[in-house]
Amino acid sequence: MNIQSILLILAIVIAIRMISQPAGRIWPLTIASVIFVFLLQPALPIRFMDFWLPCLTLLLVAANWLMITPRENRSARKTYLTLLIIALVVISLAATRLITINGWIVPNRPPLLWKVGVFLAVAAIIITLVWRFLPKSKAMSWISITFLILIFIAIKTPALAEIMSIGARHLVSQSTTLADPFDWRWLGFSYIAFRIIHTLRDQFAGRFPQVALNEYICYVLFPASLSAGPIDRIERFVVDLRQPLKIFDQPEQYTDGFYRIILGLFKKFALADTLGLIALNTQHAEHTTSTLWLWVILYAYALQIYFDFSGYTDIAIGLGKILGINLPENFNHPYRRTNLTLFWNDWHITLTQWFRSYFYNPVTRSLRRSRIRNQKALIIFMMQLSTMVLIGLWHGVTTGFLAWGVWHGLGTFIQNRYSEKVAPLWQKTEGNVWLQRIWRGANWFLTFNYIALGWVWFVMPDVQSGLQVIIRLFGGAGI
Repeated sequence: MNIQSILLILAIVIAIRMISQPAGRIWPLTIASVIFVFLLQPALPIRFMDFWLPCLTLLLVAANWLMITPRENRSARKTYLTLLIIALVVISLAATRLITINGWIVPNRPPLLWKVGVFLAVAAIIITLVWRFLPKSKAMSWISITFLILIFIAIKTPALAEIMSIGARHLVSQSTTLADPFDWRWLGFSYIAFRIIHTLRDQFAGRFPQVALNEYICYVLFPASLSAGPIDRIERFVVDLRQPLKIFDQPEQYTDGFYRIILGLFKKFALADTLGLIALNTQHAEHTTSTLWLWVILYAYALQIYFDFSGYTDIAIGLGKILGINLPENFNHPYRRTNLTLFWNDWHITLTQWFRSYFYNPVTRSLRRSRIRNQKALIIFMMQLSTMVLIGLWHGVTTGFLAWGVWHGLGTFIQNRYSEKVAPLWQKTEGNVWLQRIWRGANWFLTFNYIALGWVWFVMPDVQSGLQVIIRLFGGAGI
């Protein structure tokens, strides 16, 4: 998001707060959520793709709500009204092609109205079929989860994304020689998919609260957290959403909200963007010959990514507070931590908790009932490595992100074993304040630099170039 989009969301949030009465903010927030799916979508070079992707997002959200909601809990009147509002918003946005405001609401000129009408007709058929004939079952939930994961893999794998770009360009008679993986920048899909998977998993585990379609849209597509998180839980979100809200209730929501927004803007646009001028990237790595300056640009990137990401989180939390939605914290001074486990408890907290809840814990429980249940160290190694690899691949299915995941998986396992071995030594330092400070300082130094070195794999496009940078950081000449 750029600063203009943030300020526009803030204006909409304030407007919704001003017109809201008890139980009256859900409908305006539903409309705003649908609009911002289009407004925040990046412009794409493939003709009309930046309009169709938000349309597909809305279809996925509606279809998955039907999968997790029993027929007897669907209010037909409210559901039809929500679907009608979605259709009217989509048609209204498509109609902007008839006036000269292209780029104001949608990034490029929308497709022809009759094509949008055909899409809505097909979407209506799909929704009707899901509503009437698709059984609500654990198997269907797994099919839906698998479908979302396949989409995720397709758009996050550069080779597959380029193939899809070639196919899409061919369909709209554009040059296929210009195909690029970045042609498939689908706004917030990583976060949207994880929110939907969370609801699908919790539904067949019996933990999913009954929510209306408009409430589900507000949760999955909440504008403040749509593109960069945090990943909230629906059972917590709807409690806030359903609370009565008046203009002048709880003034601390305004003060806390504006404070977090200002803090986030400062982190993102003053600190992160300034650090970005010198931070590690492929170009800077190629042209930096001094080992000292290579460490400087690496540290600059470590700080840049923290201020950038935590800044966006502060802005999202602040916008939510003004609207009476208390989004979860996502960062808690992670670079102060003295080991990798503590770091990952405080860095991108909601993502870590998501993987812990839906992958690490259930698979670990399964392994503890398997033939290797007595191999504690092996189970810990397997789970920490696989979890961190998946978190790496969540950012993109590339060798660089794979290496970053392996780096943190191995590091977390080694730290886990190291902590158990040195625990008796740590206990012997009780009462010696200076020795404990030196111990903590050494652990912090090792942890921070291990994390910083890991960012090399995150930045560089492949393993070989990342390895070259790491060798040069330690005085080598590269490969």
